[in-house]
Amino acid sequence: MGQHHQLDGAVSGIIPDISDSLTWEKLETATSVHRLFDYIVEDRTPFAETDMYTPTHLLVMSKKLDRENPSLAKSIYSSSEEAKQVAYRDILDDRAGFSVVYLRERFIEPTAQWGDPWKYGVAANESTVETFSRYNATRGITSRQLSVDELFAKSLLSTDFVEALEGFSNDKPDAIKTEPH
Repeated sequence: MGQHHQLDGAVSGIIPDISDSLTWEKLETATSVHRLFDYIVEDRTPFAETDMYTPTHLLVMSKKLDRENPSLAKSIYSSSEEAKQVAYRDILDDRAGFSVVYLRERFIEPTAQWGDPWKYGVAANESTVETFSRYNATRGITSRQLSVDELFAKSLLSTDFVEALEGFSNDKPDAIKTEPH
């Protein structure tokens, strides 16, 4: 992250993730670079088949750090959840100052279809975590399927999905309010 890549020559390879905005902009406008597949369709396909949105980020901490700072994991979780709620409110607030055409509508459409794709909390993601663990064991990445208790800090085991917005629930995605406020 944070590294700038030169694109002065031919690019022959797969670039799986780009967090650097300058590189992203160059790739998006380069005539010699093309997407291998429609990533939106590829995200929706496993959701339609499994009712799981593909996780894209995970925070990792050592067991030693968790033992030495038993409240750290929960504090990071709570801060992340709070930041997500603020971001969601900003997206849905027409007065938030974002100058992205139809940002609010582009947020509402997939959220109405999928619910909150970025559910935080172990309990809210238990089936996804178990599937991930099973796939890792099946593919030999781990020697066996690890349990949720083995994978997460003890302070996070009771965390559950928090409704980010009033009227917004993963169980009732159609309840998102679309009228201006």
